[in-house]
Amino acid sequence: MATRSQLMRDHLANTLMELCESKRLADITMTDVIRRAKVAKQTFYNHFADVNDLICYAASKPLIAGAFPGSENSLQALKESLRHPDFFCQLGTLRGQNNYWGSYQRWCRDYFLELCGLADTAAQRDEKGQLGALSIELWVGGTVEMLKAWYSRRMPEPAEVVMRAISNATPRVVADNMRKARPVAEGDYPR
Repeated sequence: MATRSQLMRDHLANTLMELCESKRLADITMTDVIRRAKVAKQTFYNHFADVNDLICYAASKPLIAGAFPGSENSLQALKESLRHPDFFCQLGTLRGQNNYWGSYQRWCRDYFLELCGLADTAAQRDEKGQLGALSIELWVGGTVEMLKAWYSRRMPEPAEVVMRAISNATPRVVADNMRKARPVAEGDYPR
């Protein structure tokens, strides 16, 4: 069952996505979100630091779930992004201050390095550890670029094709460790 905090975060994220139907994501302000959501400024600040933090949260909900190739939620996560094409297609082209993608890529890299026991530089001292860390870095970078391209082109391929491409490119070190994957906590998203 969702907490009140989770429900409010989701309400603000949904409001942001609705605003993208009539306004450019890069032009949406915290004030726009507060007015449309009909909440107090302090309520917004109780849940997010600024509009960029909200963008990261809204984008991360399906993308983080979709970052786990082969998981039951992966395909559903990509399909969820299809429900909000105006938001996600604009997300694919964002540059500058509201650029979500660098944060998402760092978050994924750190998550998968930790999952595979390669977050510590000591674990990367031998050739196998270095190869694993480099494989994760390349895979995450490629996956992020593919998602950006998919979104910015208005998601022409079916989500199943995108998920298959991600799964097929998954390094063995990641695939072997997927069963140990910890669920992502509510507040754990790229910033």
